[in-house]
Amino acid sequence: LFAFKFLEKSNVLNSILLGATSGISMAIRLPGAYIPLFVLLLALLRLKSRIKFLLTSLFVTSLTFYVCSPILWSDPINNLLLAYETMARFPQKTLTLYFGQQVSSLAVPWHYVLGWILVTTPLTYLVSFGIGVVSLAKVRSSKFVFVLLWFLVPIFTASILRPNLYDSYRHLFFVYPALLIIAVVGIDTLFRHNQILVKYLLIIFVAIDMLSTLFFMV
Repeated sequence: LFAFKFLEKSNVLNSILLGATSGISMAIRLPGAYIPLFVLLLALLRLKSRIKFLLTSLFVTSLTFYVCSPILWSDPINNLLLAYETMARFPQKTLTLYFGQQVSSLAVPWHYVLGWILVTTPLTYLVSFGIGVVSLAKVRSSKFVFVLLWFLVPIFTASILRPNLYDSYRHLFFVYPALLIIAVVGIDTLFRHNQILVKYLLIIFVAIDMLSTLFFMV
């Protein structure tokens, strides 16, 4: 939310709010570093008008992260590197059922995260996501780029680095809201379609997904 606000209007207040929430996110889970990273990349496109606010946000991010992470107090650099190394190569071997085979969490295939997303995400969401991507690509908004980076970069990074992953893709559950945001845009695009048949089909598919989820939960 504060990343969107900063990209929409860069000022001191939004810089501080973005920095504080980014720092807290990083203190909770280190992948929270993706937030200031993506904002930094997008802000560089308009560096002259945002440089002071960008520096303010990065300073608040670093300060908040440091204050909320006691492990950094004694040795910030080395302990930060140790935390990242432990996160990437967590010393635990777990067998996970994946497409009918037991795979080790230390040697998951490159498509592990994508496979779990395809298996666990309702088809309507996936189709709506695809429509949303096409629709937003025509707008070329910095907010869309941020959400798309939020979804793709962590998955791409996990596919390349192959960290210790198990219990579905729970380590990357934070990318799911990005998928939903784009899917909602796709649904809105379909509702704006002039053909009434498209709207009725969409309502039917959404109802089927909701009922299937309800029966599964019960």
